Amino acid sequence: MLETELDRLAKQLGSHRADVRRLLDLAARSADGARLVKSIFRGRLRRAGMGPDDPGAFPLVQELPPGRLRIGRAINGSAEGPVFALPEGSKANICHTAVVGETRYGKTHLLLHLACQYMNAGGLCWIFDPEAEYDVLVEAVSGPLKPLVLAPRHLRINFFQPPTDAIPWKTWLEDICLLFRQETYLRDGSLNLFDMEMRSIIEHKGLVGGRPQFPSLAAALEHFRNLKFGGRKVRSGAWLESLLNRMGMLCNVFEETSRVTHSEMLPRLARRSVIFHLRGLRGLPLQFLVHYLVTWLARYREVLPSCSPS
Repeated sequence: MLETELDRLAKQLGSHRADVRRLLDLAARSADGARLVKSIFRGRLRRAGMGPDDPGAFPLVQELPPGRLRIGRAINGSAEGPVFALPEGSKANICHTAVVGETRYGKTHLLLHLACQYMNAGGLCWIFDPEAEYDVLVEAVSGPLKPLVLAPRHLRINFFQPPTDAIPWKTWLEDICLLFRQETYLRDGSLNLFDMEMRSIIEHKGLVGGRPQFPSLAAALEHFRNLKFGGRKVRSGAWLESLLNRMGMLCNVFEETSRVTHSEMLPRLARRSVIFHLRGLRGLPLQFLVHYLVTWLARYREVLPSCSPS
């Protein structure tokens, strides 16, 4: 217990410092030495304006793996700690970072600072910007590394087309079904109907040049509008009504994209940094589009991890 407390106090002072390491060596020789060093450490922390029983930010910073996205220097009381830099994620080191805080605490400023460093160092980044706060990056990032700025009306994509030919269309259709469940709250009956009919549509369209062909969202909606159920009309009709409602909503919001049958837009955007302007988009369409793009990018990175954005 005594040794654990000494380690914590040493981290607050900076266990990388030579004088702290010498005192830890003294503490390891005897119980009396450990008690003496603990008293010295606590006294130093008080003189530095830090509470000895408050671990502060220093241990957190020291335990981070090395990173190059610099935030700044950790401060605790009147003492300066080590430089705080975030590590970058990779396929071997998936790195998720949440930035939380009250309004006007600097969350956007911090993310702008990190994104600017990352892009100027050659990193690719997709930013989903619901409040048009990240346009300054267009000026802050130099030359060919500048991010593109796109609004939903600029998109020309087919939701049913897999990110690459290496991803089977049936696997991608399962992802789309999951998106409809999570982001538009469709129930199982509607989803089963959607999955069954979409498989039938794509299989019926067949291959062109060895590649499957996909309907546009508008064409799929028209197919569902023309469905006949026979004896199952009452129950299936309720499932179909919910499905038509969600698909119609997406067609209305993404009018241009809803008519696209084939697109190479997203693979091209995957080679650039992009700011997606989402101001004015609300509710289910906003949820669906953001999670569609995140899902698309995750699948794309599985196949081509070295040439895709974070």
